[in-house]
Amino acid sequence: SWQYPIVGSGGIYGGDGTILTNTVATLTDTLSFIGGNVGIGDSTPHVKLVTKGTPDQSLLTVMHLSNSLIDTTSAIGKGVGFTMGIDDGRYSAKIATVFEGNNPSYLFPALAFYTMYESSEIGTETEKLRISSNGNVGIGITTPTSKLHVQGGTPSTTKTLLIEDSLLNPNFLVRDDGFVGVGTTVQSVGEKMHIEGNLYVGNQTYPSASTIHFAQDFYRMGSVGNGRDFVFYSAYSGVGGGNYGFNFA
Repeated sequence: SWQYPIVGSGGIYGGDGTILTNTVATLTDTLSFIGGNVGIGDSTPHVKLVTKGTPDQSLLTVMHLSNSLIDTTSAIGKGVGFTMGIDDGRYSAKIATVFEGNNPSYLFPALAFYTMYESSEIGTETEKLRISSNGNVGIGITTPTSKLHVQGGTPSTTKTLLIEDSLLNPNFLVRDDGFVGVGTTVQSVGEKMHIEGNLYVGNQTYPSASTIHFAQDFYRMGSVGNGRDFVFYSAYSGVGGGNYGFNFA
């Protein structure tokens, strides 16, 4: 058996100098090497690295990565993470803890997710999603100011938010240029919102009276009375507006 493993150019060696690669070795039931797999707290590791803590009825931490910052007064944007990709470091994605604050207050650790796009070189991952230390989630932005903050690129016809049903039919769309589609992704005549289907406008306090306002109340239309009257108004007719043009009863 061995007590103090030594890492050499050929792999990991036991105290007797024999290489442990592709062999079975256990160090006081806490560190195991089996067939090239490593187990920490696990004597039968089934993948390259398995960590197992002592059974505990709690949220158990079994691994910790750290960055011992020399100067925590300039910690913003720094942190620690790990990459996943091919063995030379290219074509990788990364998950990291990124500090959003400096001492002497708090470091405010956030969780950030990075991917490569149209690149393959080591270190070219860019942040795509962040869960900020205060719980806000940012997509395309590193400083989210709301529970979900989505920032697109240069205003264009790129889909910033798209919700579809199981048949891939669009239910709701928001584009970078501000266009909103409900039940459609098609924009015509330059409108800001296109609704494909029915639109209901109601008033919970007075269900028989509802109003839609246009252009800062220069024009408005709505239902009045028993809910069967539909009236168009214009603010040009005096204080409070007047009844102009149409009255469907």
